[in-house]
Amino acid sequence: MNKNSLHPFSRSTKEEEGLPNEALYKLEKECKQFEMETCIIYHNNAISYTYEQKQGSLTEKHRLNSVTKSIVSSLVGIALHENKRSSIDKKLISYYDKIDSESMSQITIGNLLTMTSGFKPEDWKQVTESQNWIDTIFSLSLEDEPGEQMNYNNIDSHILSDLIQQITGHSSAEFLKEKLLKPMDIHDYVWEADPNDIPIGGYGIYLTPIDLLKYGVLIMQKGIWNNQQLIPASWVEEAVCGKVKTDKWKQQYGYHWWVSEEVNERQPSFFYAVGRGGKFIFIYPEKHLVVVFTGALSSKDSLLPYQWFVKYILKNLD
Repeated sequence: MNKNSLHPFSRSTKEEEGLPNEALYKLEKECKQFEMETCIIYHNNAISYTYEQKQGSLTEKHRLNSVTKSIVSSLVGIALHENKRSSIDKKLISYYDKIDSESMSQITIGNLLTMTSGFKPEDWKQVTESQNWIDTIFSLSLEDEPGEQMNYNNIDSHILSDLIQQITGHSSAEFLKEKLLKPMDIHDYVWEADPNDIPIGGYGIYLTPIDLLKYGVLIMQKGIWNNQQLIPASWVEEAVCGKVKTDKWKQQYGYHWWVSEEVNERQPSFFYAVGRGGKFIFIYPEKHLVVVFTGALSSKDSLLPYQWFVKYILKNLD
């Protein structure tokens, strides 16, 4: 591992790592068995452990899948902070006069952020098969009344991506570049777009694992990077706080972030971003801990990094 490839992070010494060698050995064995692409543990202001399936993987772009959603949430927070006339309580009808459904007109930005808009997740296929994704979204019928039920979906996230442009006048990709990537010295990235060049809100961002770690550390530091407040601290605190119950055991949902509830003393509450295939950012601020995984796991195995994080890392911290 070339130390320069970890820039701007430093590497901690064995004594500083705070994790027993046996736990790291078992973690690495799991990563190898399931052909994970990368894993990085950042603890107490330094990188304490790295794993890469092949040399150079830490600095190669990886598709983040739904980790994109959490990044979109940060952009929404910045946009709302800079445009005081907008808020999470504002209804979509204020931005889209094409909405003619009474129930859809009641959807707020907050509903989108917490996945409680009422859209049917399976309607995403119809959206992506169309030539105008936003128009198709607003022609759909809702499954539930806004605010009633949390249903994890890509539709809410894609509206948020377009909404950033409605609020700021800049595409979400431009906004991401100016507000987050440039200040963090991130230049190697991609954000795929729909047929109308709206960046795909539910997935589509590609970053290197090292740059993904930068974003995770930014969130752990409540939006501060190099003494600059890039995301309002109040937004980060709200985004990673559980807002709605989900159908998953002891998992709540914030503003496009997952929150794992406390189980016992050895498994405290933490929050995380997750993408299909084993993409994760786990954050436990109380121990200055950020862990990044990238992989291409099957659907059956895609939550294994969550189990590894709890078993080998969280429960073994000093």
